[in-house]
Amino acid sequence: MEKYFYLGELFEGDPHKYIPWLKEGRLDAAYNYISYYWNDEALHGRAPTSVLEGSFHKLGDILGSGVHRLVNFLGNHDPPALPRPQR
Repeated sequence: MEKYFYLGELFEGDPHKYIPWLKEGRLDAAYNYISYYWNDEALHGRAPTSVLEGSFHKLGDILGSGVHRLVNFLGNHDPPALPRPQR
């Protein structure tokens, strides 16, 4: 019996890169940076809220049951190590 719960932090907005980690059982769960990046515009009033629903369904299509292993959050206190282009 496993004694540990493995929660991963993949700083990535591409859900395809989560497949080996979540669907193949390398991690028990991962922070949902996919939605964090995808929904940023809608959550800050710069895009319609329909983006939120669309991204939810798209994630389910790509990750299947792995989508239930994602941990949602609204903000990130960790600044990126490398500068990213502004949106």
